[in-house]
Amino acid sequence: MSIVSLMHYPDDERGRAAYAFDHQQEHVKLVVAMGNPTPYNLINYLLDPMPPGALTDNATLWDMNHQQAHDDAAQFFNVQPSLALIDSPTQQAGPFQWFLFTNSQEHSALSQAVLLKGSA
Repeated sequence: MSIVSLMHYPDDERGRAAYAFDHQQEHVKLVVAMGNPTPYNLINYLLDPMPPGALTDNATLWDMNHQQAHDDAAQFFNVQPSLALIDSPTQQAGPFQWFLFTNSQEHSALSQAVLLKGSA
């Protein structure tokens, strides 16, 4: 999966399932690059399957897990600040596009930090 694909949320159920899987895999890559042991509470937060309403309702457990995964990686790789993804009102079209953009930008910055650290 290309990180740029995180900027588009599919319209159909199968596409959304693929998006959730690919997005989770990007997080797994970061956890692997962080190695073990680390001073962080690094776990593979459950991001796939994405429960119905995760990106359309108010903050859910998925949103909190997703934010914590970004916070952990941003802190580990010193990519600051970790963006506030959980506060985006994703049930509206404009803010949802902003969420997709900021999420993909942070994934891009974290992936570059992995390469700079030499953990890829």
